[in-house]
Amino acid sequence: MKEAEVYSELCGEDLLVKIRGEVDHHSAGKIREMIDRDVFFYRAPRVFLDLSGIDFMDSSGLGLILGRYTKIKDMGSTLIIKDPTGEIMKILKLSGVDKFIKIQSAKPVGSVLKVKNVSYKERSTAENEKKASE
Repeated sequence: MKEAEVYSELCGEDLLVKIRGEVDHHSAGKIREMIDRDVFFYRAPRVFLDLSGIDFMDSSGLGLILGRYTKIKDMGSTLIIKDPTGEIMKILKLSGVDKFIKIQSAKPVGSVLKVKNVSYKERSTAENEKKASE
């Protein structure tokens, strides 16, 4: 089991909190304390919770996110989830968190571009037919 780590940095007026490792009932309390400490110290108008480094998260992690959302909202700030992995995004969507917490992702999550494999012969035939109809 990889022990969870939390890194925080102030980016302009915004606070970026990065969580790495596994978020479960063993690590959630420690993570919560570290996040709360920085959130209350910096009192940033926006807090970005970067979830790109999470290897595993159970319901304790979901509770952690929801609890931080409430505290940050009560302070008059905004929580934004940043770059969740595919598995974490599934959890957030299934639980409905994506309906009330903004999620920013650097890459599209859950959307796959499907491309039909076409042979060279099929492509040439289609191109020739198109030219003939012009």
